[in-house]
Amino acid sequence: ESRGLGDVYKRQIYNYITKEVSVKLKEASKALISLLDKIRRLDNDLIRLKSKLNTILTIREQEKDKDKD
Repeated sequence: ESRGLGDVYKRQIYNYITKEVSVKLKEASKALISLLDKIRRLDNDLIRLKSKLNTILTIREQEKDKDKD
């Protein structure tokens, strides 16, 4: 039983997708997860930095108030 050219092309496309595209999608997915993790860590760093900055500003204001008295 012979196959038509359409079946041959479909098989080639299927093979390409399963061998090439799927691998690239997995790699891209891993890279995306890694980037999201880095963004979360940077966000946490910014939150901690903002908290420290607010503490410093509060202390400065308190010192200014003491100097006025």
